Amino acid sequence: MDLNISSIVRSLVIGAAVVPFSFGAMGLMSATTKTLENAAWATTPNGVDLTIDKLKAELITDCIKFLVSKNDSGLERQAKTAVDKVFGGDVNHREVCDWVIS
Repeated sequence: MDLNISSIVRSLVIGAAVVPFSFGAMGLMSATTKTLENAAWATTPNGVDLTIDKLKAELITDCIKFLVSKNDSGLERQAKTAVDKVFGGDVNHREVCDWVIS
């Protein structure tokens, strides 16, 4: 069997030069994958976000009525009653409506 030392040395040198690039490429692909997963997770609404959006949508009309009505008017009382009904009890109407509008 003919062992060609220069061929073996050349193969080792090429391998030593290529291995770091391979690991670098794997690290880059891994980082890119994690970044894409995080972006997908951040833009996907969760149950809490959906519940908040649904609650705000349900309250928006009554909160606008409350915010634009005159003090102690029938419209204000109607809006307060509707907001209280959504929450099942008395709430701080000003705070709730400021939150809904924001």
